[in-house]
Amino acid sequence: MPERADGWVWDRYWHYDRIASCFDEGRANYSEPVAAPWKAFFAKCQDGAAILDLCTGNGALALIAAETAAEDGRRFAITGIDKAAIDPAAYVSRHADALRTIDFRSGVAAESLPFGDESFDAVVSQYGAEYAPRGETLAEAVRVLRPGGRIALVMHAADGTVAARAKAAMDDADFLLDDARLPAAALACFRAVAKAEQGESLVEAEERRARSALTAFETALKRTGERLETASDPEMLKNSARVLIDAHTKRQLAPLSALEEKAEEVRLEIAAHRGRLQALLNAAVSPEDCADMARDLSALGCEDASWENAMNGDALIGYRLKARRAA
Repeated sequence: MPERADGWVWDRYWHYDRIASCFDEGRANYSEPVAAPWKAFFAKCQDGAAILDLCTGNGALALIAAETAAEDGRRFAITGIDKAAIDPAAYVSRHADALRTIDFRSGVAAESLPFGDESFDAVVSQYGAEYAPRGETLAEAVRVLRPGGRIALVMHAADGTVAARAKAAMDDADFLLDDARLPAAALACFRAVAKAEQGESLVEAEERRARSALTAFETALKRTGERLETASDPEMLKNSARVLIDAHTKRQLAPLSALEEKAEEVRLEIAAHRGRLQALLNAAVSPEDCADMARDLSALGCEDASWENAMNGDALIGYRLKARRAA
């Protein structure tokens, strides 16, 4: 994932039971239209092939490689690296057996790989390599690739549907944080109501503040509900509201500090989600970028460097860059 000062947004993302990096809610790996080209790629790898997955996250692509090999009794030596603090075995509840066969390494930058020259038969990445410095990352990918080895990188398309959805979802995050200010309204409500309810005697001023804060929270919730019909990311809105409503409903069962932590947790989750969406848009590539990278790979000693659209039905979701290191 991207090397940025706010890399915490990726550490946070991968510390959940999710696999894929693109609008995944933890239910499954990539769908068949996305996975099929990768299965075809790995089907051509020899038994025992050493495969490096750049910016692996929780191992979505590495799992496709492992499962493709297992289908016909082969086995790959798969290594997955990521700049983020990944630990798939600790967070992903599915595919436990396959995950144990993969060597995951956290804190490793794609542009500075800790491997010797000509260490791998294939270097791959699904929605990850574009976040890293492109020139250095391509040079490192070629350096660690054995003669005749293949590179395949699928990258977000700046003009694709995923990028368009990311822009719309960012608007939803901005609405929650800056317009409706839902977490802030919840926090103010929790504090004011707690002070009014926990006092030994009812103070009129505190009661007014509590009523005002509760009204503001209810207004933020109402506005959030009204946005659901047009939201690009309705689950984010629903989950944020649900958690805060639950905290308020159960407020007398927990100390104020726990309620404050819950409001901050919701705020951080929204902010982290927005940060990841912004990073996606910053990293997404154009056809011109792909052409430049294909030329760079050729200059680095690769053959058959080319790129093509990555599709999900009729929808453009990315670009696939591929090449083979000269034998």
